[in-house]
Amino acid sequence: MDSDMRQRARNAMKIILEAARFEVEEVDDPLDLSAVRDSDCLLILCSNDAEAIATFDATNYNLMVDDQEMSCKKLIFTLEDGIEVEKSILWGVKDFVRYAGEA
Repeated sequence: MDSDMRQRARNAMKIILEAARFEVEEVDDPLDLSAVRDSDCLLILCSNDAEAIATFDATNYNLMVDDQEMSCKKLIFTLEDGIEVEKSILWGVKDFVRYAGEA
């Protein structure tokens, strides 16, 4: 995913998550966004790079919110077919379009 496409995906993901009442912030590379709502925490990666996706999927992330450590769920948006994950939520184009339409 080139940088322009990644930025557009990041912006659209932010709108989708904000519509779902998450507080969304951009985070440092290689991640894209963090989203917090009540006791839910999501980290978002927008990528087509299978190696980056595998690393993200295998890593456990925690976020400090109001002096409380929260375990984060992971959401990956990719345009690549055939990507499989074990510990993350995976959105392809169909999922992305569906949730963007609902937002």
